[in-house]
Amino acid sequence: MAENSTNNRIRLATLIHPDIKFPESTEIGTGTFVCKFVSISCDVHIGNNVYVHPMACIGHDARIGNNSVVSSFVDVAGNCIIGNKTFLAINVILKQDVSIGDNTIVGLASVVHRDLPDSVIALGNPARPMKNNEKEQVFK
Repeated sequence: MAENSTNNRIRLATLIHPDIKFPESTEIGTGTFVCKFVSISCDVHIGNNVYVHPMACIGHDARIGNNSVVSSFVDVAGNCIIGNKTFLAINVILKQDVSIGDNTIVGLASVVHRDLPDSVIALGNPARPMKNNEKEQVFK
């Protein structure tokens, strides 16, 4: 959808709830939505077309790739890297310094202790790849 809009020269809006305060060192991309009650620390980079649900927490030096979703109650610790087209389900927790690959889904209430590769569906505590994300989609 975002690619179609960009290809047709439609400018996507970036919407950040007015109560959200974040340092000048944080960058938020085009077409990104940041909802109320989100905490964003310093030196964070949030890519284009990202949706950050209410009550998410994004730690210092974190990187969130384009076209990703950070659900409610997700806690991204410092220096984490989240790939493009990645979906973090509700209540996911990331340990500091972990990376999650592109097109990866992390399931409900999972705890990510170690890096996760591209194109997998990971679940559990600790989160482990359960199967490949062959369709590269979150919902059926």
